[in-house]
Amino acid sequence: MADGEEDMDEYEEEDNDSLARHDLCMVIEKTEGKARCAAIAIYHKGNTYGHLFKTSLVGKPVVVSMDMEFNRFVFRNNDKLWYPDAMNSIFGKKIISECYGSIHKYIRSLGVPLYAPKNLKEAFLSEMESIITESLRTWAANPNMEVKEAMTNMLFRITIKKVIGFESDSPSTKELRKKFELFFQGAVSFPIYVPGIKFYQSMQARKYVQKVLKDLLKQRISTPQNRYGDFLDIVVEELQSEEALVDENFMVDLVCGLIFACIALTPTTLTIGMKFITDSPNVVEALTEEHDAILKKREVVNSRITWEEFKYMKFTNQVINEMVRVSSHGPGIFR
Repeated sequence: MADGEEDMDEYEEEDNDSLARHDLCMVIEKTEGKARCAAIAIYHKGNTYGHLFKTSLVGKPVVVSMDMEFNRFVFRNNDKLWYPDAMNSIFGKKIISECYGSIHKYIRSLGVPLYAPKNLKEAFLSEMESIITESLRTWAANPNMEVKEAMTNMLFRITIKKVIGFESDSPSTKELRKKFELFFQGAVSFPIYVPGIKFYQSMQARKYVQKVLKDLLKQRISTPQNRYGDFLDIVVEELQSEEALVDENFMVDLVCGLIFACIALTPTTLTIGMKFITDSPNVVEALTEEHDAILKKREVVNSRITWEEFKYMKFTNQVINEMVRVSSHGPGIFR
């Protein structure tokens, strides 16, 4: 191999190394609680032992890889998921660790109608605008706010409405929000079922959420003629079909996991995006100009946003894509 080629290989290896460490540093900056502690520990171990080393996570032996090429190889050749025992217990093993291959495709097929363009145009866009507008008014009335918590609450209200049809300001929604917060706290913990332990509290929250969802599902199944335009409509239709591949327990865990997934990752992205936008006045100016141009074309200024207006937001879409690109949701991916 020529000297120039060797130098290029060394450069690429160093570049991959810096990217991996940069991504982990970004995770440390953006996460909190046990996820942050785990990311910091992995970063220090990586400095000591290199890109590939053995350690333990909540009592389970694991191999940590920060090598980009090796990670790419694993993702291409192994689609089997592994998660800590606590996460399997809280969310259901079939939904977490065994959700790959045909099962994963099946779950994706269930969710497609919910976010299909027709559904987005007719209902979801308007529903989302109402909740976001109300949230913005609430934030504006407060002297200060915790951005990530506010984003999580807003997204939970949007998600709970679209998934199970609960009104965003109902007492049931507020109680479910508290229970899902306990899911966060116990997801990466030692699976010790003792009162006072985070895992115990998370499992109690799981029992509550499952009961609420099962009762709601039974009510929907008993009145299949009623349609609410949410994900539970799709679930009921699937369970009543002659070719149903799953049972009620699976669907309850699926709904629970879907709600959690919507509020576990997106708030972080939005929080990071708000920080970047705040630090970039030129971006704020461009966004304002684009939105003002849309408002000037309206016959009624205070009317609801339309699908055509949404498609016109070219720069807004670029900002959203950039927010997704630069954000890292978690300290790692399990395999």
